[in-house]
Amino acid sequence: MLSRIVSRGNRFSYFYAVRVSLFCIGLALCLLEQPLLSNTHSTKIKSAKYFPIEAQWCLPNRECILLEIADTDLEKKIGLMHRKFLANRSGMLFKFFPSRIVRFWMYDTIISLDMIFLNKGTIVALETNAQPCSLSPCPTFGPDVLVDSVIEIAAGEVERLNIKVGDHVKINQILLH
Repeated sequence: MLSRIVSRGNRFSYFYAVRVSLFCIGLALCLLEQPLLSNTHSTKIKSAKYFPIEAQWCLPNRECILLEIADTDLEKKIGLMHRKFLANRSGMLFKFFPSRIVRFWMYDTIISLDMIFLNKGTIVALETNAQPCSLSPCPTFGPDVLVDSVIEIAAGEVERLNIKVGDHVKINQILLH
């Protein structure tokens, strides 16, 4: 297109073509910079994602923690990122099958969290008061043992609820009507 306009010898058309070309290139670059809607774990998206409360963990003291479940890989990547608040007695459950060694990080997580690492219904490790991180690389958290699930709750809840390594955990599904 540019060569056709230039061959006419019209100086105005040449500058117009250059401006149109630069505009199109700029527009294309802007569109490429935008994350796809399904790519919600992109760090460019700064809004919290909420998942349905599907389970609860009732402790011996009869307090129950309501749990959102991160089922898919995408939900696990999003986790509690960008949340400004997490109520006491609420959290998120991450399930892993088969059991594996996992590492969690706090990138783009705004609130401090306690992490409870489980294997076969027993707490195998705790990370308390994991701090937010806004610049990568961030520290990672997790034991060097196999886990099949992790529960994240608000920082301070592990201490308040007297949760200990070795405690048994039974997660109950909540039936949605």
